[in-house]
Amino acid sequence: MTMASNPQWPREQAAGLRGLGDRECLALARDGHREAQGELVSRHMPVVYRLCLRLTRDRDSAADATQEVFARALGAFASLDPESSVRAWLCAIAYNFVRDLSRRAKVRRIVAAPRGDDGGRFEPRDERQRPALDVLVAREEAGVLEDALDRLDPGARAIVVLRDIEGLSYAEIARALDVNVGTVKSRVHRARMELKEAMLALRPAWFDA
Repeated sequence: MTMASNPQWPREQAAGLRGLGDRECLALARDGHREAQGELVSRHMPVVYRLCLRLTRDRDSAADATQEVFARALGAFASLDPESSVRAWLCAIAYNFVRDLSRRAKVRRIVAAPRGDDGGRFEPRDERQRPALDVLVAREEAGVLEDALDRLDPGARAIVVLRDIEGLSYAEIARALDVNVGTVKSRVHRARMELKEAMLALRPAWFDA
């Protein structure tokens, strides 16, 4: 159903968009349904921002990049394969956009989020529900993980973020990076080993016995 075939649909049924899956929203977005496009934007903006934040390490730059990603996406919904993963597609746009910016600026330090930013920390969302000691331990572990990520080369850091932090499937990462699934699995395994080595160098006692 398109906007042209039923112009009253968006106004009367916009509230129901939240109950639709990505594919249903995408079908409407591909037909120019602005409310469906807006729903996909709001649904996936947090993950895109987090990825941009880890890639740029700067909140203002991440916010600007996120805006650019969705500006590009809004103009490209009609050309997106209806069977595509919207999240993987948006992550691919974000990854490639920030990578291109980094190349032009010769910036190689990417992925680790800035200290003190809640959006980039590996902490529970509601610390009031956890004992104080547990919170301190979680913060230390989060800090070590961030430092370890920062020691990886850009490609390894990106693959760890996409797989282990943002939770994309191997297939989604393959589409996002335009490589085959076997290559993704190999890169993830290698990046995890590098991450473990980096964490071992920072906290050897954690790996005793």
